[in-house]
Amino acid sequence: MKTVLCCVWLVLLGYAPSIQAVTCPSTTVGQTYPFTARLPSGCQQSACTFFLGTTKNANDPNYLDFRMEGTATGYTAVGFSAGGAMANSDVIMCGVDAAAAGGVGIVDAYNQVGWNSVRDTTQNVCPYSASFTNGRIVCSYKM
Repeated sequence: MKTVLCCVWLVLLGYAPSIQAVTCPSTTVGQTYPFTARLPSGCQQSACTFFLGTTKNANDPNYLDFRMEGTATGYTAVGFSAGGAMANSDVIMCGVDAAAAGGVGIVDAYNQVGWNSVRDTTQNVCPYSASFTNGRIVCSYKM
């Protein structure tokens, strides 16, 4: 397991049968991100092993825009936890998925205990773009 700042690397996702979606605001092109988490610290965005950037959505102030990218063959993920542990935390995963459009998918999940992840029954993530090129996963989403 790797843990970096707010970032959590996940292994397994289950499936929840009834998924509810939210109405998503339009996307904003050419974002800059005032808040970032980088690995290694101080790296340039495209050279980081892991990068997470966020800013307020210009079209709807109730949403944040995120860009997550990393050098990986399977996925990158970020966890949001009130207590700082993997258990009882919301997780957004961007991963290579042969069934997804473009071969990359964005999943909103929930860690019940430890690494035991299931799809979140309330999908409050708006996926906008996802790609996997030359060993680099890049995803943009709103939440």
